[in-house]
Amino acid sequence: MNLIKCEKLEKSMAELQFSIDAEAFKKAVADVFKKEGKKYPVQGFRKGKAPKALIEKMYGADVFTYDAINELFPEAFEAAVKEARYRHSQQHPHGSAHGRCAPAHASALPQQPRQKQYGQSFQRSDHCMRRS
Repeated sequence: MNLIKCEKLEKSMAELQFSIDAEAFKKAVADVFKKEGKKYPVQGFRKGKAPKALIEKMYGADVFTYDAINELFPEAFEAAVKEARYRHSQQHPHGSAHGRCAPAHASALPQQPRQKQYGQSFQRSDHCMRRS
């Protein structure tokens, strides 16, 4: 995880942009394919035996992408919050809360099942994700 930007917005809101390493993302996609690939029937192949490229061609190129992001997002988000706190403490060594861009505790975030909480509630680009 690489923190790209932490910007304080109005009231007690902040925008946090971070990226996930390509290797970690590829591994997460492969793991999701191993777990979820059996759910996609492909004519001419036994259940769960179709190649990933063929499933992606039939069901869409990002068929496994969203589940991979759901796997990676919580841990990467928590690491980004910690990095933002660290950067803030380096900029404000006397504990000034002005411009703080990270919540006091990551545990203050709603604790719902990951699929519902992180489903498709973010915007993706090639180098970063931003929770909306």
